[in-house]
Amino acid sequence: MKRILTGLSLTLLCVVLISAVGARPAAAQATNAITVGGIGVVVADPDTAFFDVSVERVSTELNDAFAAGNDIVDEIRTTLNRLGVARSDIRLQGISITPQDRVDARLGPTGEFIYRVRHTLRVTVRDVSASDTLISAALESGANDISNYTLGVIDLDALELEARALAIQDANDRAQQFVTSLGVGLGAVQYINEIGVTSGFGAMPGNMADSTGRFTVTVQVQITYLIRR
Repeated sequence: MKRILTGLSLTLLCVVLISAVGARPAAAQATNAITVGGIGVVVADPDTAFFDVSVERVSTELNDAFAAGNDIVDEIRTTLNRLGVARSDIRLQGISITPQDRVDARLGPTGEFIYRVRHTLRVTVRDVSASDTLISAALESGANDISNYTLGVIDLDALELEARALAIQDANDRAQQFVTSLGVGLGAVQYINEIGVTSGFGAMPGNMADSTGRFTVTVQVQITYLIRR
């Protein structure tokens, strides 16, 4: 009886193994596809400029230095506003107060202070061609220093959208060139990846202008298409 049971068990085990092997799915066939890259570049003239205007006044009385600086700041605001700059485009960037010991050449420190009060305004220029006129007007109104002049564009999103559309079209053209050369057809898009977006003046990063003085937005994409045979 034991031998019969053992033989039956082996028979059942073989049936289970055969069934398991027969149940394995067929190996999936590799999908025929092509992956290409695309680049879109949009170049535009800057439509906005920015610069800082600083007013510094010095006095032995802090209130006097502060008030004198405020008066000049008000004069600069009025002048720039009269030349077409909106008041919302003239913003106070910061105020710094630096006390310094008064020193007598013979006796040394006197125990009194000299106060340096510095007001800094950030000016946004909507008409880049007016930059020189506005800077000159600020200096003539009492500004001590002009700094951080930079150029930019207001609607960066619009440039990016245009560059992205060009990148996709570039990838599609490249893929079409490949399949035409191979004698096959271009199928549906299976995968798309935006590799990166860069913007700046010419080939320089950030807001550093190169000799072209034009703003550039670059978008790079990677797209996978099916191949139709």
